[in-house]
Amino acid sequence: MTDLRVRIELVKLAHELHVDPEDVQFLDVLSPEQLRDLRGLVNRAAYEPHEHRFRRLASFGRLVPVPVAAKGTQVALGPLVAARVAAASDADFAVRLADHISPEFLSRLTPYLDPSRVSGIVSRLDDDLVVRVGHLTVGRKEYIPLARFISYVPVDTALRVVAEAPPIDLLRTALYAEDLDALDALIAEVPTERLADVLVAAHDADELADALTLLELISVPSRVRVVTVAQGLDADVRDALIRAVHHHDAWDALLPVLEALEVEQVVHLLDVPALREPDVRRRLTEVVAESGDPAAQAVLDAVAPRLEG
Repeated sequence: MTDLRVRIELVKLAHELHVDPEDVQFLDVLSPEQLRDLRGLVNRAAYEPHEHRFRRLASFGRLVPVPVAAKGTQVALGPLVAARVAAASDADFAVRLADHISPEFLSRLTPYLDPSRVSGIVSRLDDDLVVRVGHLTVGRKEYIPLARFISYVPVDTALRVVAEAPPIDLLRTALYAEDLDALDALIAEVPTERLADVLVAAHDADELADALTLLELISVPSRVRVVTVAQGLDADVRDALIRAVHHHDAWDALLPVLEALEVEQVVHLLDVPALREPDVRRRLTEVVAESGDPAAQAVLDAVAPRLEG
């Protein structure tokens, strides 16, 4: 599913450049890894040449009372410059300043922040403030900034941020996560009912291909949890999922999961109209044979006779 990963990286690159994704579409000839490296170069080019100027602006703020500096930040600097100044600021001062800045303004500058440059600030902010800013950012559907901060806030805080978010927003945020270990930790704590809602929402929004892209990226234990939830969904959702797997030839991502499930769970997952189509059935059989994995072959041998019809 390289094509989908390329699309995700292009959206991230466009966000870094503050342009529309269409403006960087010509770069779709590059691999996801090349696009990620390019994005890193763009990030450094945006920060490093002017960092001394932002440090100077940050030092000016210390010459006046904190409430005055906070007011000036919101009125005079604007979100983009304020974000750059925050990255160049002393963490102690920035935390005190944040207490006097409205959550609305903090949310507006969040898309311009590089979390790795402000981690010392974010980790010291009050959790309630982080959640309030997160809620506002979710409301504006700023998926990329939300995803980038997964690594820098506690799991409990991240769960509070998305607790009331529409299920499809959770999928769209997770797609842009940079730290997959942090994403795995979050998936492990998301309630089962919430994961089910996300998969159903992906089906309803015709975004199961994006869900499969995410499935390829996360760890096998996280995949097992997601697919365990998926096998309990209605037949139309399961059928659409298997059709998406076949269409994007993503069987390799699914094989380790099938081995981890109980046979009855695998039967329920695969007992859908798609698996009764010769092309789909044949491709699954080929992928299992090509894998050379006796465990995968044993699972297929056990469930295949029960999928006839």
